[in-house]
Amino acid sequence: MPTIEVVVFPLASGADIGDPDSNAAKVLSENIDLIKQQPGAQGVHFGLQIENPGLLQLFIIWESIDAHKKFQGSESYGPFQKKFGQILASKPTIVHVDFEPYSSVATALGAPCTEVASFYFNGTPPKSYVSDALKIEPVLKQHAAGYIGGALGVSYEELERDGVKGHVGVLVLGWESKAKHMEFRETSAFRENIGMLRGESKGIEMHHVQFMEAV
Repeated sequence: MPTIEVVVFPLASGADIGDPDSNAAKVLSENIDLIKQQPGAQGVHFGLQIENPGLLQLFIIWESIDAHKKFQGSESYGPFQKKFGQILASKPTIVHVDFEPYSSVATALGAPCTEVASFYFNGTPPKSYVSDALKIEPVLKQHAAGYIGGALGVSYEELERDGVKGHVGVLVLGWESKAKHMEFRETSAFRENIGMLRGESKGIEMHHVQFMEAV
């Protein structure tokens, strides 16, 4: 099963990737092209967070985490980082995730709007976390108008947020629109079942992205 590199890039002030003539758009395009040329790279999805357009989100699909590590150890990685640094305000946040079911990842990222949620755990989530959390799928299909499909996985790495340090559950859910998701959040079905996704997590961060696939 492929591994997905999940990245959040804080863009520098004035870095407008939406303007094809800008330096930021050129840097992003050139670096995505370089990623796609790497052995084991299988695809790149990117977009700005709707709630905070200063944050650029990338989902990079690798044949395995080792394929990404080989790129990080290559001669081209230093210049790649330096070029990205031209348009960043600070260091990116990077984790690697094996999503389940993997077949639903493309559905979620290809939706008109994708919810990306991170569930922060102290240490490591229970082994059954993903399988237990995915039991919410029938609820979404039955009660969430506008829900398209989704997947969940746990990060290889630990992150720290608001005093909570551990592995992160990363959820991607595809929606017809952000409004459809927010409407579902007001329902009893959401309130009664969100605990499946939260599990024993101690903190949550959620945002929406309109992803584009690099071709």
